[in-house]
Amino acid sequence: MNAESDDHTGQAAPGERAEQAAERPSAWRRLAARLIDWAIHTLIVAVVATILLTTSIGEDWSGRALGTLFFGLTALLRGIFEIGFVGAKGATPGKLVMSLRVRTSDDGTSLVGWSAATVRGVLIDLPTLFGGLYYIVLIAAPNLNDTAFALWTILWVATWVFWLVEVLSIFGNSARQGLHDKVAKSVVVSK
Repeated sequence: MNAESDDHTGQAAPGERAEQAAERPSAWRRLAARLIDWAIHTLIVAVVATILLTTSIGEDWSGRALGTLFFGLTALLRGIFEIGFVGAKGATPGKLVMSLRVRTSDDGTSLVGWSAATVRGVLIDLPTLFGGLYYIVLIAAPNLNDTAFALWTILWVATWVFWLVEVLSIFGNSARQGLHDKVAKSVVVSK
């Protein structure tokens, strides 16, 4: 407890930013929570894709159609998963397991709400969202010329580079905020 806090409550004293008073989890705990979420999400996508594929036995599934199904489902379910849980509960299942919560950066205690949850979800899942779009474009335009195909591929790879930098940014600052946290004005705190 620092000198500015109220000795009886442990709450931030007037003038002290609440986001600084809230305990910040290590970047490794945040990464562990993300890995748990990915495991749950991957299981859900696998089950849904299996149901869709087994109910359409006899259909001619090309590689592109399977890619579109996979990335489309992944993008849709990741968005529902990330945005839904953070917007409604203030944490994804992985964060709940790791005793983490997403809160507003202005007070460190309030739920972020749906708009901030949407911003966070879109930014953290940009490669998945763009990957789904990438495959839909490939399906819609199977005769895409080499230049257009190369451009779409470069953009897709760029989203993954953005994601890598974005995720690694939580290791490089004392607030342990990724870009998605900064833009959404959110922080991840320990319960």
